[in-house]
Amino acid sequence: MQDTTVTTNPATTKAMTHEERYKVYAAFAEISRKWVTVMDTKAGFVAALNLGLLGFLWTGAKLFSFEGLTRWITLSATALSLISLLAAIWVVLPRETLREIFGKKIRWDKSNLPVSFYGYVASEYQTNDFSKFERYVADLDHESLAQEALKQHFVICHSVAKKSRTLKTAGMFLISALVCVAIAIGHRIVANEDEAAELTISKSATWTNEQLFAPNC
Repeated sequence: MQDTTVTTNPATTKAMTHEERYKVYAAFAEISRKWVTVMDTKAGFVAALNLGLLGFLWTGAKLFSFEGLTRWITLSATALSLISLLAAIWVVLPRETLREIFGKKIRWDKSNLPVSFYGYVASEYQTNDFSKFERYVADLDHESLAQEALKQHFVICHSVAKKSRTLKTAGMFLISALVCVAIAIGHRIVANEDEAAELTISKSATWTNEQLFAPNC
């Protein structure tokens, strides 16, 4: 049986209208906004884990109360967890300008302004400028709205990517903190066993000495 390939004649392919493009691009932007929610939710989860870890270190196990290596490892875990917590909080902070998203000073294209972005609308139109804003939006056609939706999708994708990178950093610091906690607990267990063994030997030696030097009745 021979393989067959189905081809489509480009001439018969119907191009999308501006209205159809607007619907598709708006759907793209909506999907990217959902990814923002996903990243913020994950950041909240990481932040909660860090708060639980810090509570365990300082009010639960109180590993900082021990001397020596255990205390230093606990302090290291605390520092790593705090960095992770700050990174997680940074992920959920709002970004209202292009500079906060792209990391450099750029401006919106005046030929197609982001009328669906709250940061732009709130900064460019005052509370009594609704009529002005309404007139501008009313003059937009489907082609302009489609371009605006696509630009929003583009900008949101970069915002999500930035959140993702920072969230990954927060996760790595959290994992490092958890490793430090495991080491501190392991070190404390070994130290307790050594102390117990030394105490047993000491009691045994004391009992032997008492037997040797006990007066004969």
